[in-house]
Amino acid sequence: MRTHHHHPLASSLSALGILGASAALVGVGVASVPGAEGRALPPLVKASLWKYACDLPSADWNVDCTTNTDPTKCTWTRSGGESYEPVDDTQMARAVQSGFFWTMLSPTNDAFKLGTYPEDSDEDMPTFLFRLVSGLDLSLPPVDGSPYRLNPAAIAWGERELLPLPSEPMCGHTAQEIYDRAFKHSTRTFALALAHLAKTGNLAKVDLARLDKERGSRRGGYWNTCRAFSGANKKTYSEGALADSCFFWLRRGASSSLPELASFTAHFLAKYDPDFYATHAKSFARAAASTTPTFKAKPTK
Repeated sequence: MRTHHHHPLASSLSALGILGASAALVGVGVASVPGAEGRALPPLVKASLWKYACDLPSADWNVDCTTNTDPTKCTWTRSGGESYEPVDDTQMARAVQSGFFWTMLSPTNDAFKLGTYPEDSDEDMPTFLFRLVSGLDLSLPPVDGSPYRLNPAAIAWGERELLPLPSEPMCGHTAQEIYDRAFKHSTRTFALALAHLAKTGNLAKVDLARLDKERGSRRGGYWNTCRAFSGANKKTYSEGALADSCFFWLRRGASSSLPELASFTAHFLAKYDPDFYATHAKSFARAAASTTPTFKAKPTK
């Protein structure tokens, strides 16, 4: 019997709910005043975030947890108390990448009206809630013509305050178990593209207009690079997810946000997926140290 499948839109709303719940706690004064490194969240806030994070992984559509009696399944618990069986949903990961990250971290994004209340839209509200909860701006003012820069302090805050220890109780299991069951495959898909592009020297100061044009027309140097990478790894990972991840990291190469995001990805993997991290550690380090490498796109056929 097919149960409800956790829709990407529901995941986005759940993510907003997570930040909203934390913002409410901040609003009633249970979190400290932010300093230069951001607001230190108390255990109560962190526990709330991790509780609601169990709403994000999609339910396995082959398991009906309202009737299932298999003791090895339906042992995971959402924030509302209902049981579910998590599945590593690459489609959901692609939606999150293409939605939140693609929009919020675009180097041409002009929606960051720092110091002002955001417009009533899904794109602006997460930025406002992040600033309210952390006490930090997600982006920095442009310098030397760079259109967009992530705030390193904001990325460090997210890693320090939002990522639980692998042994932390979560969803009736541990954070490590929920990663292994619901996020490992899609995370490796995402990170493999970063490692590949860094290793081959293709992470670069990408021409954003050309990248968007080639992605839309499905031809050109950038397109050929991502197509070759995804095709070579399609037996293990989703070809579409690999291509999307490739374009995501190339897009980071069009701005100065690449080092911070590459470092965050590496630190996350070192904590939750140490074997995979060790295999690609040198490539992750190269990406984290990137400034203005030279992109060598494959010629258009």
